[in-house]
Amino acid sequence: MNFSQDFIEKFGEESSKYFMVLHHRHQLRLCLQKLVAKFSIACLLAWGFGCSSMLYYPSHEMLYPPEKKIHQSPEEVAFFSRDGAELAGWYFSSEKNRQREPTAEEKPPKALVIFFHGNGENMTSHYLSLAWILEHQVDYFIFDYQGYGISPGTPSQRKTVDDGAGAISWAQDYLRKNHWESKTPLVILAQSLGGAVALRGLTELSVEAKQQVRLVLLDSTFIEYTDATRSVLSQHWLTWPFQWLGEIVISDKFSAKGLLNELPQAATYVVMHGDHDRTIDYSLGEDLFNRLPTNNKAFWKVSGGTHTSGFWQKNPEFRTKFLNAIEGVSSHGIKLE
Repeated sequence: MNFSQDFIEKFGEESSKYFMVLHHRHQLRLCLQKLVAKFSIACLLAWGFGCSSMLYYPSHEMLYPPEKKIHQSPEEVAFFSRDGAELAGWYFSSEKNRQREPTAEEKPPKALVIFFHGNGENMTSHYLSLAWILEHQVDYFIFDYQGYGISPGTPSQRKTVDDGAGAISWAQDYLRKNHWESKTPLVILAQSLGGAVALRGLTELSVEAKQQVRLVLLDSTFIEYTDATRSVLSQHWLTWPFQWLGEIVISDKFSAKGLLNELPQAATYVVMHGDHDRTIDYSLGEDLFNRLPTNNKAFWKVSGGTHTSGFWQKNPEFRTKFLNAIEGVSSHGIKLE
């Protein structure tokens, strides 16, 4: 005799339904407890191995060849992380879109943007977010962290910061080599996890290097990894109860927490965040903006926007705002909207 038949005979059909509900709730509770235990073990294992499996989701494939998607081939760049690891990057030039006299000296780009991408895929997909800017005489340089694309190695919080520092150093050398350092401002665009990487990296630059950074756009990002982890876990009912695990399994040792006063003081900062972001909560963008220790900043709310959606074609106003900000730092007369 099984469980349900036993209850029906002993208590009657109606009474047995009540006990059956209790029984099923008990079984569900046991299943959830097992799930919690398995999740906790997985998180603790991830902690022991540096949490790479929780923070980083790299791809090693060529996802969207630029020759087919935007009909332009970037310059393939090999450069070095601050820790000595070799990295791969792409340099997209706006040269064919710059207005110049045939006999005049080559006109430099209006700005050089260094693109810190997020934690998924690799630069062969992320570059598309900024391809539109080439039409406006702005160059950009996107790179892959260690373990992404063809950059060898394994990503970590420390390594991504070193990789970002290497990318900034390469871009500054590139401007000097072309004698553009006084004509072309250096701009940082950092999306999602790339924002946390860029913020920490900017605090560690030399005084001279900090002076060259003129504009920093922080898109759909955060300061502290623990806050971001809680935000991600809170988005689903199954993981919502485990938000506290963020404090245990994720470290803020290599975040910009407590170091914001070390950011480049002469730079202009923009925080852009969609109010329907279900990956990094909108409140984290507001927190970042409020904690930036400068008055030279602006917050761009993307109404109805999801994660890193500010530059999508349906949001042309934010493309225009970004271009205006670049024009402003170029002419030293920036007025943020």
